[in-house]
Amino acid sequence: MKEETAVLQALKNEQARIETYKIIEAVRKIGGTDTILKLAGYILTAPKNKPDGESAA
Repeated sequence: MKEETAVLQALKNEQARIETYKIIEAVRKIGGTDTILKLAGYILTAPKNKPDGESAA
């Protein structure tokens, strides 16, 4: 990987980390750890995405 590409990827990763942290902080303000754990449970048990036009049920 070229040095420039590696630096750009590192910057993108850092931006994603910062955005994730902001989301976590917002959720904490809404409902704290219980809300975070509930959302994590929903994410982990959600059905896999279906192609466009198909229902998830």
